[in-house]
Amino acid sequence: MVKLKISLPAEVANLEYLDRIVLDTLISNSVTEAKKIQFALHEAIINAIQAGEKVVETHNKLFSVELNITDQFVEANVKDYFGGFEDVDDKLYEVSSLDIFKSSGRGILLIHHLVDELKMFSDSEGAFNVNLVFKN
Repeated sequence: MVKLKISLPAEVANLEYLDRIVLDTLISNSVTEAKKIQFALHEAIINAIQAGEKVVETHNKLFSVELNITDQFVEANVKDYFGGFEDVDDKLYEVSSLDIFKSSGRGILLIHHLVDELKMFSDSEGAFNVNLVFKN
């Protein structure tokens, strides 16, 4: 098993760096759908960064990305302390109300269609987690 865990400030400037590390790690471990996985993870990271931008307190605007690669699956988890979604089920399943011409709001829908398993939850520490599983 290969594990990667990175914590960074919730700033857009870190997105390209993180994208490159994730994609390089996936490719170097011969993950066949590396670009698809990187894209879905990119969308989850953007959501965490945007949530962090809305937080007034600046003392702990970190988020973390954890990537686990095995022969059976790739699992990614994005964790932040910025509040998450109040209406997770609505964001996933009410496609009919989705305005595809808005400048934002499609990321969760895209993630949902790219992953084999998607879980979004608040943990016991109060962090919001987006957990993505891709089966090999």
